[in-house]
Amino acid sequence: VKYVSFTGKVGISGDHTNIYMDGETTKSISYYSETFKVVDGLNYNFEGFFAELQSGKFLVCYITNVTEAEMDPVNSVSITNGETAEVKAGSTLQLTAAVLPESADPRVAWSSNDETKATVNENGVVTGVAEGTATITATTVGKDATGVAKTATIAITVTKAVEGLSSATFDWANETFKPATSSSTEAVFTVDAATVTLKGSGLKEGTNWANKYAIRVYQDASLEISVTTGSLYSVDVTLDSYTKLKDLTGVGAVTGGTVVKNADLNFTITATAGKVVLNATKQIRVAKIVVNYTAD
Repeated sequence: VKYVSFTGKVGISGDHTNIYMDGETTKSISYYSETFKVVDGLNYNFEGFFAELQSGKFLVCYITNVTEAEMDPVNSVSITNGETAEVKAGSTLQLTAAVLPESADPRVAWSSNDETKATVNENGVVTGVAEGTATITATTVGKDATGVAKTATIAITVTKAVEGLSSATFDWANETFKPATSSSTEAVFTVDAATVTLKGSGLKEGTNWANKYAIRVYQDASLEISVTTGSLYSVDVTLDSYTKLKDLTGVGAVTGGTVVKNADLNFTITATAGKVVLNATKQIRVAKIVVNYTAD
């Protein structure tokens, strides 16, 4: 058996196996035996020795004395997130405190001056409760040289959680698209005299957010009617609701014939000879309706 003695200060932080001990009685410590309770962030003075067995199966640690080491006075504490922060109602924000010097007790106690607006737990996690403001304070567990704890504060603004849209329906009654023509395959239109109904909930995040709904507008490029030479033909044409033909009733709209508008999207075309061609404005575009939501 090989023995290695040790003494000095040991810092405990992060994941560790606690060491339990009854008073100052010498105990044989191994992975399967008792442990001494220690606290993250604190320092301890250990006295004892390790016994390294020749078999190499495990290492036995003999602790003869353990005392909590004295830590340096606290000089300052700060919240690393800054002086102000924002969180939505129902959401969380992690705060972090830094205590100086590093040899001082790093622990802090968190508190909120208005838990109806925001709460904070022992780990510095802030939860937004309702729209408004709250001050979160970090108070050091350790004291300064005069025996006074240090504090740091951060102003938390809790914003209203705004719900968004999951669907949208549009009624294009008497709509007018602008621009009327475009060489682009995609354009943003404005709509005159239209009824827009928006429905939905549960998708909103943030206080300002834009959601785009694409409405595709189909329009025929042309409508062609063949007419036998020398004969008089009257053709009744009903257009698709998405088709917008160019100046159907104007002079020169039809060569060798006339066009009578019976109703919206319904026309009677009369021609005496040849071929009648009705030109339509070629527009196959996506009309993007951008809806912006701002918290009340």
